[in-house]
Amino acid sequence: MKKYLQLLLLLIGLSPVCLFAWSTPFHRIGVQIAKENLSKQVIDKVNYYIKILSDAPPVYKDMVLAASWLDEIRQDIPYFSLYHYKSSVYNPDHFSCKVKSIPYDAVFALRKSIAVLKSNSSSDFAKALSLRILIHVALDIHQPLHTVQLCSAKFPTGDKGGNKFPVSVKTKTGKMITSNLHKFWDNVFYIPVRSRSKANNSKLQFLIRKDADALIHDVGYPVTDEVSLDPAVWAQESKSVAEKVAYNGIVPGQTLPVSYVEQATLIAKKRIVLGGIRLARLLKEIFKGSKTTKKPLSVKIKR
Repeated sequence: MKKYLQLLLLLIGLSPVCLFAWSTPFHRIGVQIAKENLSKQVIDKVNYYIKILSDAPPVYKDMVLAASWLDEIRQDIPYFSLYHYKSSVYNPDHFSCKVKSIPYDAVFALRKSIAVLKSNSSSDFAKALSLRILIHVALDIHQPLHTVQLCSAKFPTGDKGGNKFPVSVKTKTGKMITSNLHKFWDNVFYIPVRSRSKANNSKLQFLIRKDADALIHDVGYPVTDEVSLDPAVWAQESKSVAEKVAYNGIVPGQTLPVSYVEQATLIAKKRIVLGGIRLARLLKEIFKGSKTTKKPLSVKIKR
């Protein structure tokens, strides 16, 4: 564990890969879907570790609300920004790229978090931090543009997962919004503002459950999901979606066609559900037969 914390400190000097992340509602809905597929025993174990960091602002004592925590502490602990992405290169034109490789990425974060959570020698604090990383990044890695960046003559050093790829989107009211491809995929469909709240109460949790139910109603559960629980496999799958859909048939600066927006919306919804289902499978595997102490030690962190 000491080596793990030392490695985190070494990352302080590194710059974040990019500035955007899958929206708070998407993360919370994905974790809500995971929660609905877990036994009470596993949920209790998860929330045991969530409560250990419950005094680390913003205050969350439930796994669903804490799903957004890793995004909300970025200004205070910026090196965690590296953990949200796996920047594999997509180079369809075989251009001579100069894209930097970052080893401390989403796959690294998930694998390390899983190892810490499974280890009998890990402290409760280490497990609490690793769990918050895991429940967030497990959803991020299912966002296609969190796993790839385009390299081309226009983007010789990469487009930072679409952050440098300008696009415009026309709303249903006719308003034109100038954005970038990554931010579009981060917020591809509308979720009520209520899910973004930092409140910590049962009413908010009820509303998030309604949002999750609405999403399941739209796309359903995957019929089967036999994909490995290895995060690298998830990242490769998302990269494939990015290549076949996210970057397919569009060029920088254009207004995204209605057909593209509709397809992206459907795929994003399915990726959130899939991320939630896989997170549930992963948590079941991690916490089977695990033991915790009776009362969590709350750790206070000043900001």
